Amino acid sequence: MTTYIQERFARVWESPSKVGHELDDWVEHVLGGLVVDVLFSSKSTNEQDWTARLKKLSPRESFRASRQSLDNRRKGAMEVDAGAGAEEVDLKRRQEDLESWKKIAIGRLGRLRVGELFDIVVEWPESLGGVEDLKSYITSPPTRLHLTTTFTSALSSRLLHPAAATSDILRAYISLIRAFTVLDPRGVLLDRVSRGIRRYLRDRDDTVRVIVRGIMSESLPPGEGDPEELGELSKELGRGIPALMAQQGGGLEELDYDDMTWAPDPVDAGPEFRRSKGLDVVGSLISLWDSKEVWTKEIQAVLSSSLLGTDGWTFEKEIRTVELLKLRFGETAMQGCDVMLKDISDSKRSNTAIRNNEELGPHESTDEVDLEKVQLHAKILSRLFWPAMKEDEFKVPEEVEVLQKRYEHGFENLKSKRKLTWLHSMGIVDVELELADRIVRVPDAATWQAAVIYEFDEDKGGAAWSIKDISERLDMEESLAKRAVSFWCSKDVLRDAGDGVFVVVENLAEYEEILGRQQEADGSEAMRSTTGGVEDEEISEEKKKEQKTVEQFIVGLLTNQGATSAEQIGTILGMFLPGFNWGVDELSDFLNMMRTGGKLDYENGSWKIASA
Repeated sequence: MTTYIQERFARVWESPSKVGHELDDWVEHVLGGLVVDVLFSSKSTNEQDWTARLKKLSPRESFRASRQSLDNRRKGAMEVDAGAGAEEVDLKRRQEDLESWKKIAIGRLGRLRVGELFDIVVEWPESLGGVEDLKSYITSPPTRLHLTTTFTSALSSRLLHPAAATSDILRAYISLIRAFTVLDPRGVLLDRVSRGIRRYLRDRDDTVRVIVRGIMSESLPPGEGDPEELGELSKELGRGIPALMAQQGGGLEELDYDDMTWAPDPVDAGPEFRRSKGLDVVGSLISLWDSKEVWTKEIQAVLSSSLLGTDGWTFEKEIRTVELLKLRFGETAMQGCDVMLKDISDSKRSNTAIRNNEELGPHESTDEVDLEKVQLHAKILSRLFWPAMKEDEFKVPEEVEVLQKRYEHGFENLKSKRKLTWLHSMGIVDVELELADRIVRVPDAATWQAAVIYEFDEDKGGAAWSIKDISERLDMEESLAKRAVSFWCSKDVLRDAGDGVFVVVENLAEYEEILGRQQEADGSEAMRSTTGGVEDEEISEEKKKEQKTVEQFIVGLLTNQGATSAEQIGTILGMFLPGFNWGVDELSDFLNMMRTGGKLDYENGSWKIASA
């Protein structure tokens, strides 16, 4: 029986499940028929013959053969007049045995499904059939205890460890909520198995950020979304509201006399058990922390990024999300978000009025600025109600500075006794660069990126600049100037001409030829460097030891964690491997070297242990 269940039903999770019906048929017609043949057959048959017969016949063939054998025995029994009554009694007893065998088979199937439960949860909802099979198993406190104990142990060993990303743990927790709601709608089993994972998530520093960014994923600006974010939470935000309202409106559950479906809590319910009014995934995640302030601060930070990350003025998705969050946190807790949305709405009207009053439209004329090319729009924020923002100070182009002063004048006329303070680094710019052989447009460049590339304008004599030169000319931190230059190099707009001096790439074909010559030169230099001295050999030996340690850690990490991106591998190595300070490029090269050696595979942007 155990062998048949393992080989026939392992990882068979289709829904609706037919496993129980098929198992009953097998017990009754195959296993039961075999026993009848053994008890009533006059021929001596050894155990090996019967075992061979079971393995040889398919379930359907076994059913036919055993059915025919049973009919023959019954026919022979009818012909015997003396022993008919005794055989009927014996058959009745065998029928009772048959029912007990079916219960044993359900128990064996339940143990199989309990062992697979972690995989069933991870692959939800395709594994719904496996949960349906478990319902017939968890009918007593011992079986329910066996399920929760086994599953909790699997969670601890396979998921709740530092190598697992927070988004993966949350994704598994969401599937766990859905699967156990189907398995036990009253929520007792979910309450017992989720305590460990909830406690572990509270200890992670980025749990709140990952959850909030998942809830507000539809509102994030283009390019800020992470493929590992829990975008499904944005859809779940509204689905759980009916269950939330039912729970809030029902008052004390024990005194809800209108609830005709009420039943006492199961005997295995814990002292802190709270019965569920329905599936509310977002509500379960929010209940990880009792403090509303933890959530509202992160919501304001994400909302700020969304409202300021685009140049538009319409934010229907953000408004809808905030209104749904009010139902969960209350009007008072979400007051800051209301002010932020009101600021954007008021800014639209103020921006239009100021631009009209100061004649800043594209068809207006001025001696200082070409308004056909340079336009300025502003979002005006209430200082006390927005999250703290990093203010990287630098000089903006003269044309922009002129427009800012005119805009300030218009604002002071519109709002008396108020003054604007510009946050230069928070803006975005629609940049269009006219080069010799092409036009490069970047519609969402940062203001500091635009300021740096503007310094290379030929009309300003900016043929070539170093990072230090740019930093001094713009009063900008060198780290920020370096990031801006790297950005434009990635767009093939700037290139390193040598000695840390950068120039504009006017002709892309010539630039590709220069790159080809540099690669050839680098290859020759690499060949010459292989004949280094004793000092180089000593450094190489130290590097080999470090690489061996890193390799062992990576193999262990991917063995436990499964497929993982290079960024996550680097983060985990930096957290748990003392002295690890590799850059992204060095780690990527090392991972590629391990792949060349047949130790790793690369698939869908993630690294994993090479298959045998």
